[in-house]
Amino acid sequence: MYKHKNLPTTINPPINTAKVLRTHKERIASVQLRHDMIQANKRQNYINEYDRINGMLSHNITHGHISYDHLTKRKEKLKDLFEQS
Repeated sequence: MYKHKNLPTTINPPINTAKVLRTHKERIASVQLRHDMIQANKRQNYINEYDRINGMLSHNITHGHISYDHLTKRKEKLKDLFEQS
């Protein structure tokens, strides 16, 4: 059979299906890991702020102070946020 030098030759495709699927699975796992880390970070921030407010309420602020109500409401809100996360 005669081959003309200007005609393209057939070659194997540069990317196979297994590689595409593996890359897709790795990307999904990476996104899920990042999501889980962000959620864990949020929960830890809720705990830290809750502890800080709890310390302020127990040591530094008298119960007649105007910010006492604000801090107790924030404390309850943090409890709800932690339970939802």
